[in-house]
Amino acid sequence: MSLDKRIKKLGERTHRKSVAARFDERAAAEWAAQVEAFLVYIPADLRDAIRVRLESDDYEIAEGAADWLFSPAARWALPFPKGYQFPRAMVEWIATAPAEFNCGNCCEGCGLRVPRLWEWGKAAPDRSAFPVCPQCGGKPTYEAYYAKGPKPVPEEPRS
Repeated sequence: MSLDKRIKKLGERTHRKSVAARFDERAAAEWAAQVEAFLVYIPADLRDAIRVRLESDDYEIAEGAADWLFSPAARWALPFPKGYQFPRAMVEWIATAPAEFNCGNCCEGCGLRVPRLWEWGKAAPDRSAFPVCPQCGGKPTYEAYYAKGPKPVPEEPRS
């Protein structure tokens, strides 16, 4: 191969790398903007702890928090009202949670996604971090995420 062709190929490869680098910079900027927009719902004194989890280089640590960021509640429960804050107990749990957790259950009453421990390949009993929703006391279930709205609360029988 002639020197000119080798130089041209090297230039093409360098161009592809610079395009990829620009894409990575744009993706990083978009991620940073998503994180900052999400952190407004976190109590101020816990924002740094949640940011550390979201930006961790350890996939297992970042995954559960990112799952929460991308879908913090059932579709029918969004958007959050202005000034909304996640329940403090839940945020504290997520900030210090074991690496393997996800937010796979939603509250049947308010739609908040509630964290649960996760073990790949193991059929485990209910491993919810909160047996009842830390926001409203409702029942967290997998099905609530796909519901069309809150589950009606059965009326107490009158005596």
